[in-house]
Amino acid sequence: MLAFNISLREFTSVRIGGFPFFILKDFMELTPTFPIGSVLDCGMAMDANSLRTSRLRQREMVPTEINYDTVMVAMDESVLKNSPYCGYGAAYIDAFLEDCLPGYEKSFAGVSDFEHCALVYAKAGAIKTSGQTIKSHDGKIVRLHQLHLYYDEVHTSKPLSEENMRARLRFAQNTGFVFVGPDECFAVLYTCEGFDYTFCDVYENNSDGVVRNLAGYFADSIESRLGIMRINELDATATDRALAKVGGDLYWWARPGMPVNHEQIRRLTEAYRLLEEHKPNAPLERQASGATIKRWFISDGSTASVHDLVKRADGWVQYDTSQDAWYFGVWVNPKLLECLTYAEQDVTHVQCENADQFEQEMAALARFYGNSRSPCMMAIGSDETVVCFDALTFLDGRIQTLQFTKPDPRPEGQRQYNVPLFGSLKLDHPMVAEIQNGDCIELNAEAFELDLLNPVAFEGPHRATLSKMEDKLQVALYMADGCEYASEASSQSNPS
Repeated sequence: MLAFNISLREFTSVRIGGFPFFILKDFMELTPTFPIGSVLDCGMAMDANSLRTSRLRQREMVPTEINYDTVMVAMDESVLKNSPYCGYGAAYIDAFLEDCLPGYEKSFAGVSDFEHCALVYAKAGAIKTSGQTIKSHDGKIVRLHQLHLYYDEVHTSKPLSEENMRARLRFAQNTGFVFVGPDECFAVLYTCEGFDYTFCDVYENNSDGVVRNLAGYFADSIESRLGIMRINELDATATDRALAKVGGDLYWWARPGMPVNHEQIRRLTEAYRLLEEHKPNAPLERQASGATIKRWFISDGSTASVHDLVKRADGWVQYDTSQDAWYFGVWVNPKLLECLTYAEQDVTHVQCENADQFEQEMAALARFYGNSRSPCMMAIGSDETVVCFDALTFLDGRIQTLQFTKPDPRPEGQRQYNVPLFGSLKLDHPMVAEIQNGDCIELNAEAFELDLLNPVAFEGPHRATLSKMEDKLQVALYMADGCEYASEASSQSNPS
């Protein structure tokens, strides 16, 4: 009989009868030795599935509860491929748990079919460093999430209870192995010393006990992918994305030699069929404002590809951004209450149902693009540099653009400037045209408008007053944050 005294921090590979094994031993356990010969049959023709609980009872101490700190599993189970030893690790954990679990019906953490469960060693991996070298690492498992991979219409997935999830997490943290039952999928979140990042690996175990590793999952977005998915709840955009994903999964996984079974392929095929049926009736995607979105792709396109959709005669206005180029552009239409973005062949068309939705969309554009605006023109002279910025207003008629702040240079670099605060005054509005010298009136939204490219235009209510002295007009601004600004006095007859 062979005996090993192994610390939990040590990993020893033992090959008996042609089968390699990992033995993990908690150095705090009362039993300091593990009699390997009492568990393994040394014959070459050993059938792992014929293991009996009586062999484990030959241990020096029979545990009375689950010992998370002592696990034995076939080494081949820890690699993600269709191993000829598939299931052997599960057979040993089956025997181990049967010896530990009381009662006639054996189960552990929501699993009773131990023959088809899987143990995945998820505590170590490889990271490509900045120098493009591969560095192996030992990690610390911090969270487990159950994922529901298939749509509810093709496979009903049973969520595990919080108690069972806690048991799985404790098992994983104390052994490094994730215990995955048949037809289950888990996201394993772990951290590594020296890396300020949480890694995410996803493993699915099918009904045959074969595990596959799934790509495209990240720790910072995993929470959004935990719910049960239903095809009848998908909008048009989500349906198109789902068709692309399921189609890609079928192309990649439905090939000979891949670690999937017929049931997994059936679910993907059925999901693709149901998604195709759902697509014509799928509702449009909606923004947070409630506005609807249509998306499409223009192959080999440019901003010229959408010029027929954003004609100025129809009320469209270009929304200036620092990214404007032949491959990018944004347009808005205050009459139709619509916005359109062309970004490298992808087109997004937002259609608002009312003025409130359109204002929310304009505010979202200003918050996204307004803080990174760059000058539209710079003139460098012997005495100073003149910096010009674009501004946007939906007022029409005789408009005078007013500047309330200066384009102060930013400290982070040359030729970087804070965007001035602009406003637009409608000179032919009756309340502006009829103002008399010495008067001071409060302007309404039809007579004055802040620059719509600037996010401050949408940050709380603000007031604007107009005064006239010596035939010159001056606008004073009172912002929601308490700041006050005043434009330079200008002639009423010379709009800029």
